[in-house]
Amino acid sequence: TGFLAPLTDAAEFAKGLNWVLEDGERRQYLSNASRQRAENEFSYRAVGQRFEEFYRGLLDKSPVAKKDSTVMDRPSSNLNNGL
Repeated sequence: TGFLAPLTDAAEFAKGLNWVLEDGERRQYLSNASRQRAENEFSYRAVGQRFEEFYRGLLDKSPVAKKDSTVMDRPSSNLNNGL
């Protein structure tokens, strides 16, 4: 979805900018791909699902959660509410 250059290499960064800007089709493709990636990976729903998986994983390992099974029996949060 883009061009990577070493942090301190201004010449490589300039090359990357030119590489993107010199070709309108490439620029549009990269723009579309970047937007799609952002929507897929960083939407409220995607981030919420990752947090929920993370915390459920912690609960699976927790001796306290295993003693109190009601914690694990609760329904999943409703992430399909359009966020």
